[in-house]
Amino acid sequence: MKRLIFLLGLSFFLSCGKESSTPTTPTIPTCERNNTAVIQFQNRSARNLTYDIIWDGSKAMTLAPNQNGDLTVSAGTHTLLFRVSNTSITACAQSSPNLARCSTQAIACSY
Repeated sequence: MKRLIFLLGLSFFLSCGKESSTPTTPTIPTCERNNTAVIQFQNRSARNLTYDIIWDGSKAMTLAPNQNGDLTVSAGTHTLLFRVSNTSITACAQSSPNLARCSTQAIACSY
């Protein structure tokens, strides 16, 4: 009987140190996997103007006064221009935002 109790105690002790579940693979965030970032555009026009957002030479979106817009883009350096809609008038000087992977950056224009 003492031997049985000893063996049960020994098996319990030995099994306590073992991990019973399979380790899980850590989840990699989508932005890290795809090397992306988020840029937030803000139209703060003092003149009630609508802006076209020109991102890397192409129109990305149009923002009404006091409107915001988000865009998921590749991380790195880009070109940005806020232009008064349906014109060639530059509302704010061209900029070159450099976005780090998984970051969020907000840029406002208040022409």
